[in-house]
Amino acid sequence: MIKINASADAWSLAWQLPIIQSADAFPRQVSSLLFQSPILLVKLELLGGFHSQRLAGYLNQRIDTGLIGAGIYGARAGRSKQIFVDELQIVLFEIESDYTLTFDLLTYIASDGNLTVWEYTGIIA
Repeated sequence: MIKINASADAWSLAWQLPIIQSADAFPRQVSSLLFQSPILLVKLELLGGFHSQRLAGYLNQRIDTGLIGAGIYGARAGRSKQIFVDELQIVLFEIESDYTLTFDLLTYIASDGNLTVWEYTGIIA
């Protein structure tokens, strides 16, 4: 069991990604930051109001393996984490390592919004 500090001071804003409405599919987004904590807090807010689907996309942990082949520099670690519309979610990753994130937005989302990611910086017990 993981115990975290329930305090606003234990979270650091790490990544904000604007979602822009478009008729084209939203491309995979890759964070330029290295994350260290296996615990994130994530919220995807869409400004268009009601959405018939709650599932908005998938967040993936990418770990640099040091191997380079076929244009792939990092390996996806573990399972993709589902991200839901307008829901504050704690995301736990199984592997503790420095990593980046990728975000795949489902194409049926058709309104502007923001994906916000906070990294847990408190003590993990």
